[in-house]
Amino acid sequence: MKKYYFKAEKLRVGYGKQPLIENIEICLEKGEILTLIGPNGAGKSTLLRLLLGELPIGESHKGDQEEGSGDGSIEILGQDIRQFKDWSSISYVPQNGMGGW
Repeated sequence: MKKYYFKAEKLRVGYGKQPLIENIEICLEKGEILTLIGPNGAGKSTLLRLLLGELPIGESHKGDQEEGSGDGSIEILGQDIRQFKDWSSISYVPQNGMGGW
């Protein structure tokens, strides 16, 4: 079985019962880079927040939530994201994160 540095399976991202993105599968090996592109409002930021553990997994069907949430599983360096602690291994560059360039 191949070991991935980052693995997400069967992700569903949405608000309450309203899905934004469904059936996301991502497997990244050492040295690979993930880029999210798409139009405004497509769910890129919500998906990224889920992938970084800022939004809860497994709570997307609990009524209408203003905050996003999702279903599925996410592993970082072989560990469930809910137990992952080594965030110094992860990088994130926001769209406008270059100080006004």
